[in-house]
Amino acid sequence: MWALFVIAGLDFLGASLVCPLPDSHERQADCPWAAIARSAASEDEAGAARVIERLQPTLWAGMGLDGARSDLHAAWGESRNFDENAHAEIIAAPVLAALAGRLGVAGKDPHVHAGVQHTYGYLFSTLWTPFGYKRARWLDGELERGLGLPAGTLRPTPTKGTLYANVTCLLARATASAMGLEHTCATTAAPAIVAWSPPPHPRLEETSGAVTLRSDWLPLAGAKRSLFVYSVATPGRAPRLLTSFPVDAAFVDALRDPKGLGEDQPIVVRYNASVPGLKGRGRRRLVSVP
Repeated sequence: MWALFVIAGLDFLGASLVCPLPDSHERQADCPWAAIARSAASEDEAGAARVIERLQPTLWAGMGLDGARSDLHAAWGESRNFDENAHAEIIAAPVLAALAGRLGVAGKDPHVHAGVQHTYGYLFSTLWTPFGYKRARWLDGELERGLGLPAGTLRPTPTKGTLYANVTCLLARATASAMGLEHTCATTAAPAIVAWSPPPHPRLEETSGAVTLRSDWLPLAGAKRSLFVYSVATPGRAPRLLTSFPVDAAFVDALRDPKGLGEDQPIVVRYNASVPGLKGRGRRRLVSVP
């Protein structure tokens, strides 16, 4: 039988928080994040900020440091706070607003800063999907093991760097895109991230008009899985990250299916990203990186 984690002493909340809740598909690995997410989701923006600061002070302090790193913010595009598979809100709007406010990034629900949503935001998502809770990618260690990184490098409160800085710098390196982050990553990310080099890997490029959607996938050692990275490139500016998550072989096979390659193919924004300027049809091709 699962153990219950009880977060007590929360007089300003009026109750203790119990985790996991099996009826909500929560596992021990989701705790205490799921309990904090549920509590914060019941508050307004200011209340959600108080809940997170009180229960995760180390994370909140790291977010304050991230708030001053405008070049990290600029490395990300926009997402929608709506899951296209589950057909539901991903992160409670007050929680997402509190996180965005802490980092000082613009965005108005449902169009939000992708970096905030896909790092800190997913920790506090209350949406269960057929693939599980989105926070799992920052809790289960799969990406660290598969990429040869020290345990904890991509966890919520790493000993070096912050989740936001480490993930942003890792994904920029994974896509072989400097994104103007060399100095910031060298001084703010974990040394293991700075020293890490991505292996050669395939990329799917989908171009419609002046917009190119880029899908990179890097094999994870010891598993038939890959790290998927979705980004967008437009003329006159550095590419911007949109999302990233581990995928299985069937997902990769669909990306590289020859029937979907060539000219006059339908180009569709996926994975809850928000990318203006697509015309609807264009070219899909496979390239090698680097």
